[in-house]
Amino acid sequence: MNLDFLDRYAALDSPIHRLDGRVKLLVVLACLSLWVTTPPGNWIPLGFALVLLAAAATASRVPLAFVLLRSLPAAGFVALVAVLTPFAPGGSVLVRVSPAIAISREGAVLYASVVSKAFLSVTSVVLLSATTSFAGILQSMERLRVPRSLVQIVGFAYRYLFVIVEEALRMKRARDARLFGGRWLWHSRVIGQMIGTLFLRSYERAERVYQAMLARGFDPAARPSQPRPLTRADVAALIAVPALVVASRVVPLWAGLQ
Repeated sequence: MNLDFLDRYAALDSPIHRLDGRVKLLVVLACLSLWVTTPPGNWIPLGFALVLLAAAATASRVPLAFVLLRSLPAAGFVALVAVLTPFAPGGSVLVRVSPAIAISREGAVLYASVVSKAFLSVTSVVLLSATTSFAGILQSMERLRVPRSLVQIVGFAYRYLFVIVEEALRMKRARDARLFGGRWLWHSRVIGQMIGTLFLRSYERAERVYQAMLARGFDPAARPSQPRPLTRADVAALIAVPALVVASRVVPLWAGLQ
């Protein structure tokens, strides 16, 4: 399976695309740490984060529909998982559903904060992956002295995922060619056998892929090439973006807006 479609926007030319991958990775990690640790109910920092991400998406020329289509499902999953948070006992009652069940104001604020933080976090990661190729992210991790074994695990897991998908598609085509219509409970045994076969075939193919990589000179101990020096734009982004995010939390507290 071709992986180029995942990097369809990584080759665009924009100020964000031209930033060093290490800078983008550090900026995203710093912003995520600040957003996640924002106390529930502090909406000004989260609103500023939304404006910052919208500006970044506009500057990177990545279509907004592309970002939303990949951010909303993950945020929706978090919203579904945390759906019982507003019903936590304690606090002032906002809406009473029944004599024994009520939505508390504190629970509703916590729920909205969790969903907002999840959406912001996923959106920032989507923008990072849309403006940096996957190979560039791995190289940036290595140059930031992330343990090499962890970088290799991430890289192999990402690539072998598509090996599994391709094997599953081949088995599906073979199944459809045999007019298999297994959609009911009594077909679960056949489907279970197909899943087991898929695991074995994927494992064997992954081994063949790894042997082919070694035959072509792959060296797990090889270090990446020396990175280029950081430009003024890289240093400015590394300092300015986290500083603005910190200011969005500190300034409202000083002004008494929180």
